[in-house]
Amino acid sequence: MVMLINRHVGTVRLDAVISENHVSTLKTTANPVESGAQVIDHAVLEPKTITITGTLVDHAPPGEPLPSLLAAGARRAPDFLDQVAPAGAPGSLTEQARRYAARQLQSWLAPTGRRAAEELAAWLPSLAPPSVGDLSLSSQRVQQIHSSLLDLQKSGEPLDIQTGFHLYRNMLLTSISAEQVVDGALKLTIAARELHLVETRTMRVPSAGRSGSGRAARQAAPRQARGATRPEPADKSLLKSIAGLFK
Repeated sequence: MVMLINRHVGTVRLDAVISENHVSTLKTTANPVESGAQVIDHAVLEPKTITITGTLVDHAPPGEPLPSLLAAGARRAPDFLDQVAPAGAPGSLTEQARRYAARQLQSWLAPTGRRAAEELAAWLPSLAPPSVGDLSLSSQRVQQIHSSLLDLQKSGEPLDIQTGFHLYRNMLLTSISAEQVVDGALKLTIAARELHLVETRTMRVPSAGRSGSGRAARQAAPRQARGATRPEPADKSLLKSIAGLFK
């Protein structure tokens, strides 16, 4: 199960997940580290990346499928239900329900009644007249989801990705690859990269003033009162002193 969650797009759930690739990398220095030093000062955790391959279909499922009560590849033991023949061909509608639906669907041919008829006949696609067809948005589901993902990628807005075993927050869609194998189905390959969000805070510290503070105050020499001082001429070098004797 993979879900892409965003406050604007909502929740996008892939109908089937083919593969998930999770990558977490720690970048370390190539220079030698002195023995006993903190190694964490020479390593940084890079943003996590994930690549998901899944499929989407036009017709949205009515709800979450119930978990299977049997293990994969297991077969239940035969019981008395295997010996009972069905009374007739199984069907989802009774004849009375079909007649009632046929009476209620007469307004389909009217232009003003098409929307109401579509809401009534969402569970009866076979009774719709050929000229009307399916007016729902289910045939545009793949296109809408793909367009929403492209808009989300363009906006650069972070989203949350719920995978089969981990929830990733503040992810950016770095790559979206779509492959249409058959009509009404789309194979998506989505690559996302984590965005490290930081906060900047400011704080006030007391002013050092004239007395100084911290390390500078400990290393500075104390002030001494020496009174008035007079400038003295600079000392001449020995070479200049010898040259002055021969003038």
